Amino acid sequence: ARDRLAELAQSATREALSLNPGRSHDPAAMAASKPLNEQALARGVAIRAIYQDSSRTDPPTLDYARWLTEAGGEVRTSPSVPLLMVVVDREIALIPWQVGDPDQGAIEIRVPALVAVLIDYFEVLWRGADPLGTARHRDVDVQGSVAQEIVRLAATGLTDDAVARRLDISSRTVRRVMSEVMEEV
Repeated sequence: ARDRLAELAQSATREALSLNPGRSHDPAAMAASKPLNEQALARGVAIRAIYQDSSRTDPPTLDYARWLTEAGGEVRTSPSVPLLMVVVDREIALIPWQVGDPDQGAIEIRVPALVAVLIDYFEVLWRGADPLGTARHRDVDVQGSVAQEIVRLAATGLTDDAVARRLDISSRTVRRVMSEVMEEV
């Protein structure tokens, strides 16, 4: 999958979109993608990436995201990024064979209708995500969309620990937010 991502990065001509779940990202993967992203940006390829809010607390991932922004890409963060995904030139999408385990390989999608749905999904997340340069840090001041996401996940029957793992925040934060929500009711 990593080799295919490198091929797609080298062949991109217009745009690359990515969803990046989890708090921390593999340093080797970030190092490998840096020159590819640099070359793509130099060719005029627009790069937009959404990272999970919790990545703002992982120095190597945050440094990489800042580098990408300074190099000309756009980075936003969202409380929940449900899966790893890359879409290149609105024609090809890669998603993991097994959600949550990218080491199992990837599915390459070229069916226009499916790629369009994945792009629409990306755009919905993009509109609700915060630009990287904003001072707002949801792990410190959990409110708004994070609280809504905690309540939404809890309503599906997930335990506090499961919600915390999904959002990559502490269980204590989940319990605190749920307590605050219950006080408001």
